[in-house]
Amino acid sequence: MLTVREARVALPAVLQTFRTLGAAATPIVVGAQRRPEGVLMSAALFELAAEDVNMPTLDVTQARKGLSSALHSFRMEGAEASPVAIGAHAGRGNRKPEGVLLSIEQYALIADEVDRVLTGFEVASRLAASDAGVGLMTLTVDELAERVGLDPGFLDQGSREFSAGSLEQGDGPGEEPV
Repeated sequence: MLTVREARVALPAVLQTFRTLGAAATPIVVGAQRRPEGVLMSAALFELAAEDVNMPTLDVTQARKGLSSALHSFRMEGAEASPVAIGAHAGRGNRKPEGVLLSIEQYALIADEVDRVLTGFEVASRLAASDAGVGLMTLTVDELAERVGLDPGFLDQGSREFSAGSLEQGDGPGEEPV
């Protein structure tokens, strides 16, 4: 868990990690006084788990300044608080979200889906690195899970496809490598 101060300092590096890893980036818990209050996750992962990134995007400076008030809002409003999209410098007034800060209660609502997505990336990554991944084109998550010894029922995502090549591109599940 990062403190508010640590999160302010680390925000540019965290956004860079989100740009690099995309939906495979692990969410980061942010809190005050040893209490988790929010979760910072990549916009790509948020989009896969919650399917909505249509919100105003703050730049890094605005997000740093507003972090304490956002966490205060999360404490007061819980799951009803508005998530905060954060982007670097993708153009004046038209920033592309790179990260999303949401309340711990909001995260709890999508945590199972986040775990499924991250597990799918982990399975695809391990399979691509193993001999079993040689010649791999596209498999369902269930097929990947079975090959690496995970219970496919845990994932419950048989219709999602992952391409081992898409991990190198930072793309999400079901997208063909470019």
